[in-house]
Amino acid sequence: MAHIADGDIAFIADGGMALILDIAIASIADGDISFIADGDISFIADGEIELMANGDIALMADSDIALISVIDIALIADRDKALIADRDIALIADGDIALISYIDIAHTVDGDTALIADCDTALIANGDVA
Repeated sequence: MAHIADGDIAFIADGGMALILDIAIASIADGDISFIADGDISFIADGEIELMANGDIALMADSDIALISVIDIALIADRDKALIADRDIALIADGDIALISYIDIAHTVDGDTALIADCDTALIANGDVA
């Protein structure tokens, strides 16, 4: 199961759009999450979290845009996006982009920095777009 471990940054990647929210908003641990695939949307979330907007979680997506917005645990991605995770890295790559692997990425500075890659954005480090 893909998972985010010891991460302080949640992120997304899409062929034409990239959006990052606050740092220190994602900390997903393996074993606490389940993978749900439904129509055009696939997402990872805690068993108690539903696809809605409330005090704990807000998320939405369509065929072109994926939004990550969490306080505890939430990750959403388009069906065509590939989910890749390492102990210190978690990624969402759009289907239009060649599959991103750990080696393909520049690398994270540490376990608290997440990387984002798409057609327009090469890197997000510590919440700042390079």
